[in-house]
Amino acid sequence: CGARRADVRRQPCGRLTVAIASWNLAGRSSWSSNQDLRSLIRGAVGPTATQGGSGRPAVDVFIFSFQEMVELTAANVVVQGAGDSARHACFEAKAPDALAAELGEAYVRVSSIGMVGLYVAVFVARRFSGDVAGVAACRRAAGMSGQFGNKGAVGVRFEVAKTSVCAIAVHLESGVGKASERTAQLRDIVTEMTFAHSGGVARLETPAKKHDLVIVAGDCNFRLSLPPGADTSKLGGLLAGSWPDPAADGGAGCVGEGSSSSMAHGAFKKYDEVCGDQIGVASIREVLRDADLMEGPVFFPATYRMAIGARTYDAERVPAWCDRIFHSKVGVTRKRYCALGGVLSSDHRPVAALLETHLLALPGFMPPARSSGAPPPPTATLPPQAPLAPPTPTQADSVSSQLADQLDLLSFTTEPSAVASPQSAATPSPASSPSAPSAGYGAGFPVPAQANVPGPSLPAPQPRAANTSSPVASPSPGGSVASGDGALPGLPLPL
Repeated sequence: CGARRADVRRQPCGRLTVAIASWNLAGRSSWSSNQDLRSLIRGAVGPTATQGGSGRPAVDVFIFSFQEMVELTAANVVVQGAGDSARHACFEAKAPDALAAELGEAYVRVSSIGMVGLYVAVFVARRFSGDVAGVAACRRAAGMSGQFGNKGAVGVRFEVAKTSVCAIAVHLESGVGKASERTAQLRDIVTEMTFAHSGGVARLETPAKKHDLVIVAGDCNFRLSLPPGADTSKLGGLLAGSWPDPAADGGAGCVGEGSSSSMAHGAFKKYDEVCGDQIGVASIREVLRDADLMEGPVFFPATYRMAIGARTYDAERVPAWCDRIFHSKVGVTRKRYCALGGVLSSDHRPVAALLETHLLALPGFMPPARSSGAPPPPTATLPPQAPLAPPTPTQADSVSSQLADQLDLLSFTTEPSAVASPQSAATPSPASSPSAPSAGYGAGFPVPAQANVPGPSLPAPQPRAANTSSPVASPSPGGSVASGDGALPGLPLPL
């Protein structure tokens, strides 16, 4: 009852601006290029995120969602159950500098988590570092019926003041004719994922969909449900002409809502796996509806499969709108939803979004003012934590050559075809919706054990409420892992 009364006392005290960038890296370290990483940030933020002529950012939280951070070989699927920690550490060392350079103030890492090639990282403006609490991370494997993490989702949840945010990176089943598998994976992720986290004096379990702001971003592998014998030979050429000149916006080459806009392509509107009229669409819509998720209008060309280093499509594949971002309907205003045609170092083009929601807090909370002048260097440390256990305890030497062959044939190859859907325009809502009891803003900074790799991270704030729980990693059912302050229950995803 006490927790419920505390939740009722939450009230809006301003706006929280959240930027998201999602990119399938095709196994390449594309983010190691300063130009690509800064273009990714610039594309997500766009001109709408600056204040007047000062160039100061209005971005409070930045979320990176990566897929195929390593190649999806059989060996990597088995050995890299928790992702490639060296690559994670390298990215986390570079990201704060790139964010500060593009957005004009210092950012620190809240948490991150990986699984094979999947990875999600959350950074918050340093001015909010003392107001973040209830941090937890989660992974859910979906490959081979939940046994392997080549497909699935990873997520991070946290609270800024009393506003709860859940960020999920997904990579769903690939291939034509696999809509039902993708639907089942999405449904599982959004309905079954639950985060165990500190709630002051108690331990809380909060389902993914019970947060004030839920973001699902990644390679959904949606395809076009084309009729038999459809001639797609000219589709790639038509779509290639829809990408703008990247020089117009500093190299990002953004196209879509909130940027240089093009209309939705006819093939997308008619045959998209989410919004078309083909069999199976209704079930995907139901998953989105049940999870209170939506998507902005898709006013950008297909993001897959592109020629690496060029603005043309692979002639052997049917172009597809694989890369998507979904978000909560209630209380959210979407400022931007676009694809980045100027970032060419993968066979996917990144997608990005800029969202605003209510900043909820207890009475008397004053949002920190944005600093002026040059940002301070992003120095911060995390206390050492036990490493997060991989989704499954299987070791490489226990996998027979027969299993490796099966993995190679499973879903590591992409097939020609189609893709996803535009939903409806963002619908801002004036009132905040109640959420699960929060851990209390400023209550230390419980960070999931996975976030123990080097790199600038959230500094230890002056705690207003001590958090004494210690992380203990243990496997949990359903292909998920639980871990201390970042208990990691399973992750089901409905795109």
